[in-house]
Amino acid sequence: HRVQVLLWGRFKAIMEAHVASLGAFAPSRSSSDVHPHFVARRYAELISSLRLLSTPVVEPMLSNMLRVLRTEVERLFAERLVKQHPSRKAQAAFLINNYDLVVTTIAERGARGDDSVHFEQLLDAAKAAFVEEQLIVDFGSMIAYVKQTEPLLMGSDASRVDRRQMELLTRSFHDSWKAGIESVNRDVVKSFANFKLGMDILKQVLTQLLLYYTRFLDVVKTVHPSGPPFAQFILSIATLMSEIKHFSRNF
Repeated sequence: HRVQVLLWGRFKAIMEAHVASLGAFAPSRSSSDVHPHFVARRYAELISSLRLLSTPVVEPMLSNMLRVLRTEVERLFAERLVKQHPSRKAQAAFLINNYDLVVTTIAERGARGDDSVHFEQLLDAAKAAFVEEQLIVDFGSMIAYVKQTEPLLMGSDASRVDRRQMELLTRSFHDSWKAGIESVNRDVVKSFANFKLGMDILKQVLTQLLLYYTRFLDVVKTVHPSGPPFAQFILSIATLMSEIKHFSRNF
């Protein structure tokens, strides 16, 4: 028992040193590299090993230490390292790559637990943020119009709908939608080296684009129930879906 107490005391001191080093870590300069930081790999390997070596006797104390360590790692990425990146899209991509590395490494080691569940939730949130930021780059005007106009129609205030802007956006989307999807594809390829992760993100982005465009067409139909005077410029949902499937297969 005395040996166990001594070993546990030493182990606790080492874990506290890990936590302190994370708290003291200060990024040196801005960066354009959104790929995983070395801390993510080291953290994932460490907690995987500790989870696998844990016993029922030490589990309660170990879980508390890992929770403290997890908090410091999250703060490092979400509050300090992320600020190295200039745009919200790059910040989201950086978080996705790091959180995905943590989740994947823990799963590969067969050590899933509270830590992996927590980072899976953070990963999902970062993916949702990236999807929105990516779409804003190429389709921001249409998305903003949908979000501004839908409340007007729900409140029976259709007279305030900007019909001229509606036509301009329809024509613009008709002319540039394919180039926009190609731009999305290039950005995703550049941001995520992990093929499986990149495929997942691309599908989410393109699915969300389809949803926004469907909502835009619903707005057009509500304002022009008999068909708009610019109907020839409306891209069909089937055409958009076909192109989305093509990109999803060939990523």
